[in-house]
Amino acid sequence: LYNSCNKDVTFSWDSALRFDGETGPYLQYTHARTCSILKKVGDIDLSKVDTSILTEDSAFEIVKTLSTFGDVVKSAGEKYEPSYVTRFIMDLAQKFNKFYNECQIAVNDDTVRNTRGMLTFAVNRVLKIGLSLICMKAPTEM
Repeated sequence: LYNSCNKDVTFSWDSALRFDGETGPYLQYTHARTCSILKKVGDIDLSKVDTSILTEDSAFEIVKTLSTFGDVVKSAGEKYEPSYVTRFIMDLAQKFNKFYNECQIAVNDDTVRNTRGMLTFAVNRVLKIGLSLICMKAPTEM
């Protein structure tokens, strides 16, 4: 589903089942990773979320990407093009993994933990919805 409906695809099980690159298992693993992080973060206290501390470029890229999800889904439906959703969630997963590698999320500082936890929660939900739209399961563990 990553390619446009108008393009020919040469399918390979070896390529499709890799955990790196642009594959379903990579998306599922990223969703499972967000679930694991959210367990470590614990309950998110919204009164301690301060989005002004999300100053990292990687965090900004996630927020910017998340803001377009509704438009992507609408466009995919109007054009009968599931690859729009697939490409979107792949892009989101890659941006989240970059953020995860740059920033510790489950930290002692309440404001940082809750703010980064909320961003992780948003990514988790959008990945889950996006995977559902392309008929894939969103595992909580892998």
